[in-house]
Amino acid sequence: MTQEAKDALHLIYMILAISPIVCIIFLCACASGISADKRATFYNFSYHLDPRRGLASQWPLRFWLTTIFVYFLAAGYVCWAPYTLSFTPAGFDTFIDISKFPLALLSLTIPVGVFISRLHSTQQAAAQIEATDMKNRLDAFHAQRKGIVEYIASLGTIKLAHKVSLQIQINQAFHSVVFCNSTHETGALEADEQVLKYVVRQVNLIIDKLSLLMPDFNALKGRVSKSPESNQSGIYFEVSKLLNELCVKLNILDYVVAPQIKKTPFTAILPGGEQERHVRLAGNYYELIAILNYCITISYFAMVSESRSNAAINTRLRIEGLKKELNTLGHDTTLKLDQFKALSAAEVIYPSPLTLSVSESA
Repeated sequence: MTQEAKDALHLIYMILAISPIVCIIFLCACASGISADKRATFYNFSYHLDPRRGLASQWPLRFWLTTIFVYFLAAGYVCWAPYTLSFTPAGFDTFIDISKFPLALLSLTIPVGVFISRLHSTQQAAAQIEATDMKNRLDAFHAQRKGIVEYIASLGTIKLAHKVSLQIQINQAFHSVVFCNSTHETGALEADEQVLKYVVRQVNLIIDKLSLLMPDFNALKGRVSKSPESNQSGIYFEVSKLLNELCVKLNILDYVVAPQIKKTPFTAILPGGEQERHVRLAGNYYELIAILNYCITISYFAMVSESRSNAAINTRLRIEGLKKELNTLGHDTTLKLDQFKALSAAEVIYPSPLTLSVSESA
């Protein structure tokens, strides 16, 4: 076999041996840029590109350029082995002629390096966009929280019931409850429908119970259709618990209790004999309506300020209806006997088993 035939055979062997390696180099170079797993490794080298670090200090570029250079030397050794060094023009021509394949491998360093560099810059741009987007969501969240607090505070002092006027205020905890879907990550979202429905349901339930407690008050007669219950202390206990739960839910205990409305405790003895300590937030009918009106007012303005979806229309209409009803109930001065005020003077309340079971099922 001639020398030319041997050289051609070596070249064919090298092509067959190295062509799969070249494909792997390009495939893994792609993986270097698109991998999202920072713990992923290839041949024990991290191939994740970190957009927060410079490209020159990362393994993907170093590893693949070094791999290409090693295969250049391996292919060159096969091609150069039959020859000796000759620093002459003819020797240089021969070197170029027999080194076409090794030089072609070495030339891969340029496109691979540029490809990895472009992937790295793309990841940096994506990271910058994400950081900007996160900052915008964070700013929107804080702007919404601050705006809601200031907007509701701008309502000032409102007459919520007969002889009861309160300054409308909320705190950031109220925003965290009503706008519970708004976070540092999601940004500013609309008021939560479930929270607003809870407020509407709780206020409706309290007014219903109040109509059973005060059956002779004409303003409340059209509220429920069933007959008044005889156990007034049990109804008062339920109303007090429901009112406390509502105020605690909305984080407004420090705002709805004015200096003239003193929080006085009372003891409730349950049917099983256990005792519970509770606080009266309202000392009479008008104070109770004022607190309910307070809860509905801040819920209404919080919803109006942010909620724009079609799903919120029905809830807003229900809140508007309750707001009008509470204004009517609070300014009705035909009340002759305030049973709620009479029960507020008692230090111990004895709820009946039947009343508690009805309340819990509701």
